[in-house]
Amino acid sequence: MRRWGLILVLLVAASLLLSGCQTTTSSTRSDDEAGSLGVRADASPADLYVELSLAYLQEGDVATALQKVKYGLDKDERNARAHGVIAIIYERLGESQLANRHFVDATTLDPQDPYIRNAYGNFLYGQGAYPAAVEQFELALRNPLYSTPEVALTNAAVCFRLQGDMSQAETYLRRALDRNRKYPMALGQMALVSYERGNQLSARAYLQRYLAVVDPSPDMLWLGVRIERALGDGQAEREYAQLLRRKFPDSLEVQKLQESMN
Repeated sequence: MRRWGLILVLLVAASLLLSGCQTTTSSTRSDDEAGSLGVRADASPADLYVELSLAYLQEGDVATALQKVKYGLDKDERNARAHGVIAIIYERLGESQLANRHFVDATTLDPQDPYIRNAYGNFLYGQGAYPAAVEQFELALRNPLYSTPEVALTNAAVCFRLQGDMSQAETYLRRALDRNRKYPMALGQMALVSYERGNQLSARAYLQRYLAVVDPSPDMLWLGVRIERALGDGQAEREYAQLLRRKFPDSLEVQKLQESMN
């Protein structure tokens, strides 16, 4: 499937804002795994600029978003949120070294913030560092106040799938769906894992559940074609193929479809 980190980047940025992590005076934390979540901290002079940066990022104005978050870091260089947001921006700009540096700063300043950990894991996943990415997702999951653990669980599952460990991938996806049975990314990944493990009936069921909660993406429609082809349902295969051509005529998946029919 397409890179989840890129698909989720704005959601991750919003999560950084919602996490409420504030300026810290020390990188040393107590044994409380919740960290600063749920604790009302003193406002940082960087907070306004971080919020402005996120607003511009959501509008697609990356240059202004970068400018605003840089202002924030000038005001407070120990603001973990600011480091997390600028890391996401640098990742989008292809500045991997700068992104990694700021992610390290963010996780050092607020090591127990699960949203920053998940964002860093997404970055490492994009670099192909799957074991390191899983480690960040696991660190995110340790926080009992993490409100969307299904996201980190699914991201970890993708890493295991790409390493060929389908058993672990399925285990993590089941945990994700236990937390949120309608989480579309987990449903889509479970359909893909089931297909790759040769369990086509299960793949069909998960894909149908996925399509019941979200608009289809080209990769999921292409997966539907392959599932129904494997099951020998020509009518369903044609329906998926027609929908893929109609909704995404210029997609790579349509090219794959054409090649598979030659």
